[in-house]
Amino acid sequence: MYLVMDSELEQLARGEIRVEDLTIPENQALITWSGDDIKMLLEKNNLKFDLQEAVEIVSNALENCDCAMCVSCAFDCVKDKVKEEM
Repeated sequence: MYLVMDSELEQLARGEIRVEDLTIPENQALITWSGDDIKMLLEKNNLKFDLQEAVEIVSNALENCDCAMCVSCAFDCVKDKVKEEM
């Protein structure tokens, strides 16, 4: 998944830019969960539960989540890899 601006989508539709211009590492989304992901998790765990309610529960649980902290912790893996290669 990639994060793009509306204007970039319009440029893409007009043929002014290519898909490759949008699928650069800078545009890659790193934290992308949706209700569809929750639906798949319910199915994977064989749980019969109302999807709307499940999405609301997860959404509420994430209200105070600091995504920057998650990315920062995950970036430690990059730092460890760099150290291994030195």
